[in-house]
Amino acid sequence: MKQQKISAWSWVIYLLLAVVWGSSFKLMKESLPYFRFDMIASFRVLIAGVALSPFALRGWKAFNKSKIKYAVMMGLFGSSIPAFLFPAAQKHIPSGVAGVLNSLTPIFVLLIGILFFKAGYTKTKVMGIITGFAGTIALILFTHSNDGNTQAEYALLIVIGTIMYGLSNQILQRWLQNENPVTITAIAFLLVAPLAAAYLFTTPVISVFKTNPAAWKGFACIATLSLCGTALALPLYNYLAQQTGVLFASTLTFVMPVISLAWGLSDGEPIGLQHIIIMGVILLGVYLVRKK
Repeated sequence: MKQQKISAWSWVIYLLLAVVWGSSFKLMKESLPYFRFDMIASFRVLIAGVALSPFALRGWKAFNKSKIKYAVMMGLFGSSIPAFLFPAAQKHIPSGVAGVLNSLTPIFVLLIGILFFKAGYTKTKVMGIITGFAGTIALILFTHSNDGNTQAEYALLIVIGTIMYGLSNQILQRWLQNENPVTITAIAFLLVAPLAAAYLFTTPVISVFKTNPAAWKGFACIATLSLCGTALALPLYNYLAQQTGVLFASTLTFVMPVISLAWGLSDGEPIGLQHIIIMGVILLGVYLVRKK
């Protein structure tokens, strides 16, 4: 892929997104004592859809309707389905580990590009893919759930989420590159938010609020996650990906683990030296994938 010049404004957006998304694992963790993972995911998509609806309605007329299917796919793979996978996993594994596994995103951006979109690659990038996967396997094997048991399947949920992020990035790069980034994000959520609302009201969410007044604290975390981590951050990310290329934008996951690990350590999460070493291996793989 072509290496594009990175402006100062792009770096500001890059660092802001790293902090916001690196903190998202902490917000999910704080909401899990009050709500089921599927409630959190549905709320997240619904709130973001409502917040972005004015932009969707304003940009609908100018949007190329032949690309609606790609907007729907981006909404599903880039946010909606991962929104269910991440809190489901994080109920059982440390948020710091979840943040590091999320750093696989640029590896899957490249791998999906190679496998399905005839993207170019070098020996260094292939070595990065192999290194990243080796670190991932080791991290999954060393990861224990929050109750002390080894439950690798929950770590795999994070990996599946990053595969979907990689696919969403390629959809953006291939078919939505010239569309307004705010409009793309808003329309994507406008199309999937009704599904989230329909699902949410099949859950006992109303009784949660009635029986536990403290649930509003968890809802505040979800709302912050939705408005900052989704409604604000995704348009900024799509803009960044358009301006700098999806491979650079996806390397946000270099910085995000630092934020998520800091939150995890502040909460006393079980992160040992072996985890730090393995995380370094994963990030080395991501670096090699990005290396020119």
